[in-house]
Amino acid sequence: MGLSQGKEFTEDELEDYQNLTYLTKKEIFHAYKKFRALDPEAVKQSKRNPLPMVSVAALPLLRVNPFADRICQVFSSSQDGDISFEDFLDMMSVFSEAAPKSVKVEYAFRIFDFDGDDLLGFGDLTTILDRLTSPMRLKEEDRALLVSQLLEEADLDEDGALSFAEFDHVITKTPDFMSSFRVHMAQTVLHNLQSAFLKLRFGFMLLPHGLGRDGRMIDIDKPSAEVSVNGVFSSSQDGDISFEDFLDMMSVFSEAAPKSVKVEYAFRIFDFDGDDLLGFGDLTTILDRLTSPMRLKEEDRALLVSQLLEEADLDEDGALSFAEFDHVITKTPDFMSSFRVHM
Repeated sequence: MGLSQGKEFTEDELEDYQNLTYLTKKEIFHAYKKFRALDPEAVKQSKRNPLPMVSVAALPLLRVNPFADRICQVFSSSQDGDISFEDFLDMMSVFSEAAPKSVKVEYAFRIFDFDGDDLLGFGDLTTILDRLTSPMRLKEEDRALLVSQLLEEADLDEDGALSFAEFDHVITKTPDFMSSFRVHMAQTVLHNLQSAFLKLRFGFMLLPHGLGRDGRMIDIDKPSAEVSVNGVFSSSQDGDISFEDFLDMMSVFSEAAPKSVKVEYAFRIFDFDGDDLLGFGDLTTILDRLTSPMRLKEEDRALLVSQLLEEADLDEDGALSFAEFDHVITKTPDFMSSFRVHM
């Protein structure tokens, strides 16, 4: 029975690891190298020696992840958060690109089920929200409102919690779940979940819900009713909409409209001061309308806008140009599906 590359594994061990995971030989050796670096002596004695959760959670791929402790607990065969090499290999396998969506969804549910009752209840969802929004601290009433809104949308049997089937149903509507639930999600999970929430609200904001007798758009029920795209499509530039203006509007929001046209109009809608830039004021106004009826603290709002500019303002001039906005949208796989009439 031969030994493989540096005597880390026998050929049989390596074959077993490949058969039991979604990893290639190269990925298995890379995972071993990362794991061994945490405690070379302990791992040299035996790959089955578990390493403490605090050491594993310090890995770069977990260090900034708000769910690092839960990930370790879920993959720990000893159920105490300590991780053996085989536990670590299972972890890397589930987060790999090759793992199927069904496996990723199952483990995501287990990670978010903090109390282990096979449901994502109000407490679980509140804890998830707290971790995602840290270091910000939402007011208790705002936090409760967000969780209640999520349950209202996703809790199909109205029992006050999300079952695995209901969670799976939500995930099937998240096209970028596969790209975010990967080995490097430590750097991307927070951004993806936050942007997913914002994109949902953008969608409601941009949806033409209906027209009143005077041609103005109305929607009594939506919290975003105050937000109107009329100003951009109004040929008289006063917000009044003629039938031809309305046709233009429906055309842009249709499935057939190309992405370049949708992006152009999205930029114009968000450019509240009309200076061909999305500056701090525009972005603050967008955030205020997206989070209505909540009211973020001024410092939290400023922090979120600053973080967005830090990521997307490539020329660092304090505002997003159309080119920078377009660059952000190209990384939004479901933009086309959200910028439509029948979202």
